[in-house]
Amino acid sequence: MQLQSRIHWLSMTIREHVSRVLEMVAENVYGYAGADSGGFFAAAAHGGLGYESLFVGQHGVRVYHSAGREDVHVVIPGAACEAAVPEYLFRFFPAPRVAFKRIDLALDGVTDTSGKPLCPQWLYKMLRDEPDKVKTWANLCGENSLAYHENRQGKTATVGSRTSSRFLRVYDRRGSTRFELEIKGKRAQRVAEVMDGKTPNHLGALVVGFLRDFIEFVDDKRSGALQAWWAAVVGGAESIKVAMQQTLSCINRRFEWCKLQVSASLHLFAEASGGSWDFVSILVNEGLRKENARHRVLLAQAGGPGGWLPR
Repeated sequence: MQLQSRIHWLSMTIREHVSRVLEMVAENVYGYAGADSGGFFAAAAHGGLGYESLFVGQHGVRVYHSAGREDVHVVIPGAACEAAVPEYLFRFFPAPRVAFKRIDLALDGVTDTSGKPLCPQWLYKMLRDEPDKVKTWANLCGENSLAYHENRQGKTATVGSRTSSRFLRVYDRRGSTRFELEIKGKRAQRVAEVMDGKTPNHLGALVVGFLRDFIEFVDDKRSGALQAWWAAVVGGAESIKVAMQQTLSCINRRFEWCKLQVSASLHLFAEASGGSWDFVSILVNEGLRKENARHRVLLAQAGGPGGWLPR
């Protein structure tokens, strides 16, 4: 089966009057350009997400707004994204008054080396039992960030936390196997900026590139050679690393604390040892012994090994 990439979910806040937002959604989701675009929406009896009012459109599109507020929140769920013309969805990305809160990107048709749909249960067991076969951010999440379940609809493996900025689902309930990357918060805005100016012709490389930055399947970490099935998915697509300077705040705060509270002791150790730095190795090895899931999350937020420089 040929790989297919798609935008699966969009959530954004738009600084425009609600009437203009309804026109944008009608045009970019439903392909309709006209003054009576409000006909695609029905007013709900309640609001939500901190907004007083709600318009509900076809395929579950939701437009939240409040009188007197300058922003409108729009949710375009999977059913609406998949019913929309892809070219139209890309029109949202260049808009300067749009702040993205969530973007889901999907890759359908992932197969194993025999050409059969990749089994989510096999993938979960590999991630759980063979950590040397996965690298990049997801490798830093720890076993607690892996999950698997199945029901009558199919099998699903997940990687990461729903509360983090990236979360991966791998499932086969559509018949073929889908990789679905959920991107939230400030990272979603950065991803939207990367997609600015692109077209659906670029979507395949974009989806695979963002996936590769999150997770990479290798034969072993030493060689870095991709597993054959993953190499077929990747093709020539490069990993796309999104700059996230704001995620360094936690590790920077720890470094500032060390400068204030620990630097004098380190200077004492260095002077007392005659300029030897062996004590640093002792301290780092002791820290390695105490490594936990929180450590891995902070390391991931800093961009992984080599992603942070002290200042």
